[in-house]
Amino acid sequence: SGSAAAVLGSILAGRGNEALGHLLQGEMLAERGDLDGAARAYVRGARLDDPRAMHRLGRCYEEGAGRRLRPVRAAYWYEQAAYHQYAEAQLDLARCYEHGLGVPVVPGRAYVLYRKAASAGLVEALPHVARCEATNFGLPRLLVHGDQSHGV
Repeated sequence: SGSAAAVLGSILAGRGNEALGHLLQGEMLAERGDLDGAARAYVRGARLDDPRAMHRLGRCYEEGAGRRLRPVRAAYWYEQAAYHQYAEAQLDLARCYEHGLGVPVVPGRAYVLYRKAASAGLVEALPHVARCEATNFGLPRLLVHGDQSHGV
């Protein structure tokens, strides 16, 4: 059924909210179990530079929901959304860099992204920041070992 999701998407598109329309359409399709349709809607939103749609598309690739399981593509879409300062994408991208999911393990990048997500108010990022700081994971060497360059 071309359904309420398609109608809503059309209405929002007509009002200049095309990206939001695709995002909402994707959410509604995912709720009904149409993961392929949801992923297609997220692709349309991502092409319009909507960071929320980019993030959802990354999740589709990470979870294999409506798309083949492809960690590299997931990390790519998280990166695109994180570039737009989307905190949930920053958190997911940090996790990718911490665990090597689709990208190399880069502790410093993971830590910075966890901090950005926490600074943006994403409470879920706070335990990750605390763990990184408690274990010195990703912290710059100067903070961990002190500045020894001046013979102190």
